[in-house]
Amino acid sequence: MSSAGDVSSAGRREQLEQRAEATRARLGQRLEALDERRDRLGNVMRAVSEPPLSFVLLGAVGLLATGLIVRALTRRRPTFADRLHSVIELSQPARPEGFWSSTFKRSALSLLTTAAQRYGAQALDRVLAEPSSSTPRDAVPVIPRPSVASHQ
Repeated sequence: MSSAGDVSSAGRREQLEQRAEATRARLGQRLEALDERRDRLGNVMRAVSEPPLSFVLLGAVGLLATGLIVRALTRRRPTFADRLHSVIELSQPARPEGFWSSTFKRSALSLLTTAAQRYGAQALDRVLAEPSSSTPRDAVPVIPRPSVASHQ
């Protein structure tokens, strides 16, 4: 009996080793597949993180154009009319403003400011006004009680 037990245990052991080898093989295949996926994902992430060359070139051209426009606007040569106007301004002495002229300007500005403030306040009051009601704001509304029919 011991020889039959040895044969069956040897057969059982061989069967277990075959299953373990098959499991190891499947595990190795899965690990290789995971490595391939990781490599593909890394490549995709690197490709996504780099901006396309067209966007980089478009941005560079935009910055260059902006710089050239700013430079052209700040380095504008004065025209003949600008130079003539500056010469005329320098040749005329500045006259001090008269008392009545300055007083009239100040009073007109004050009148306009006051009118704008009042009309603005009236307009805001009309826009923000709450609808008028016959009850005061803080009054508690009266809710009618439902009638209860008696059970007879």
